Amino acid sequence: MAEGEFVQYRRPPVRNTVLRVYVEPIENFDLNLAITLNSKWGTEYPVLRQGLLKSRPRQLPTVTPPFAKGEWWAMSSIEQTNDSLQRVLGIQFDQISLSWTFDEDKPEGQYPGFEKLSQELDEKLDTFAAAIEEMGSSFEVHACECVYTNTLEDVRGPDWVSGYLTDWNDTAQVAEMPPETKYLGANFRFENSSESADTISYVRLKDNRKSQEAELTIQVIAKPLGDDPEDRSGLDSSRRLMQAAHRELITNFERCASTSMKENWGKEKR
Repeated sequence: MAEGEFVQYRRPPVRNTVLRVYVEPIENFDLNLAITLNSKWGTEYPVLRQGLLKSRPRQLPTVTPPFAKGEWWAMSSIEQTNDSLQRVLGIQFDQISLSWTFDEDKPEGQYPGFEKLSQELDEKLDTFAAAIEEMGSSFEVHACECVYTNTLEDVRGPDWVSGYLTDWNDTAQVAEMPPETKYLGANFRFENSSESADTISYVRLKDNRKSQEAELTIQVIAKPLGDDPEDRSGLDSSRRLMQAAHRELITNFERCASTSMKENWGKEKR
């Protein structure tokens, strides 16, 4: 979230990022594929482990895991982690993802930026697509997803909700929450269309009163505009959809903060 089409932030509040590509189910996704990919990614991501099967958004085509059909299943989901444990590559029969987590104690603890993360995912997608095509499956993109989780140290739940709903009008009155309140949450959903994709956005705020920080998560799903197979095939499709998802995410993020909050995060024009 630190970088967008026109602005960037020197000190972004982002603490976790997930870039995910949903694909046509791979019927022969098995241990052989895991071994092939690990041989190519193992130097950068040496830690290999089994993960939990992740669901997909309900707005996407429904898919059935191979093991649900009674077939033998070696690994439901595979995760490869780098040495710092900050970056995780995840693959399963219908998706591939790259996630990053903030850690102030690590040399690479600061947010690397969307451009670097998306470029790395593109490189892994290239290898992933080539591997599944060699196995006889096609690389067809269903959607791309961009999820950013941020910590808000300078605003609490009631103030954020009031600011968000009033476009950060300084004269807006904010009522105090009852002292016995333990948690405040807000959830917004938006749908939009552009020249490159249909997008669905979720903006979620969580404020646990025991914590010193509120948590703001923005999730954007970008889908092809129509049913043309050309809009779903190949790496160009995934790049176009991921860029569309990130642009929409930045648009939502800009609405989620006041001018003073953005200044504190070091907002700059690009």
